[in-house]
Amino acid sequence: VYWSSPVKNFNLSSHPSNGLKYLWNTTVINSNGTQGNWQPASGIMNAAKGYIISGPSSFNNSANQNLEVPFFGEPQNGDVNISISRGNYTGSNYFLPNGVQVTNLEDNWNLVGNPYPSSISCRDFLTNNSSVLTGALYIWTHSSLPSPLINSPFYQNFSYNYNPFDYIPYNLTGNLASTNPDYFIGAGQGFFVTMVDGTANSSSITFTNNLRNKTYTNATGTDFFRLANPTISSETSELNRIWID
Repeated sequence: VYWSSPVKNFNLSSHPSNGLKYLWNTTVINSNGTQGNWQPASGIMNAAKGYIISGPSSFNNSANQNLEVPFFGEPQNGDVNISISRGNYTGSNYFLPNGVQVTNLEDNWNLVGNPYPSSISCRDFLTNNSSVLTGALYIWTHSSLPSPLINSPFYQNFSYNYNPFDYIPYNLTGNLASTNPDYFIGAGQGFFVTMVDGTANSSSITFTNNLRNKTYTNATGTDFFRLANPTISSETSELNRIWID
């Protein structure tokens, strides 16, 4: 499951899953000689940073189960900036020995996330950051089990692999397998974006309060991947308590 924290100073060690926790490093050299790979993550979850966290080992591989993840802390608000980067490959597509095609965008992936305790508009997010992003975002659904029949990804060779079609894309045409013209990313949801191509470089994307609206559907059902009914609570350093449902 791809996560991000809706509160400040939340430590990954506080996440109830005992599974592995990783972040995506866009430009690190991997075993196939391309750029990009997963790296172990620990400590404080950075604002708007995406993290991949495996479910509890006690979960069943064939039946959906709920995992309640409480986030305690001061809710994040206002402008949130996060750095993104891209590698140095800008050439033509080619194939690795494992049969996987490498494109000029493989070293442009960045795993980010909704930094707020409320949902945000995908359409407004992509429009606001159109100068640095390719115009699409990708949400992981984990709809199928790893299989030896699926090719390895560009960054590694594995015996079993996840299905790349389990990523749901959204762009300004609204092609999220949905009839809605917009899509709303719930609180706590991480997702991939791609930086526009060019020479090795870094930039930043910005989340602002204008991405939020009280009418937007939040993560209280099928809108959060991959959990059915996540509960997100926020508690300030004062005595006031705010419960986000």
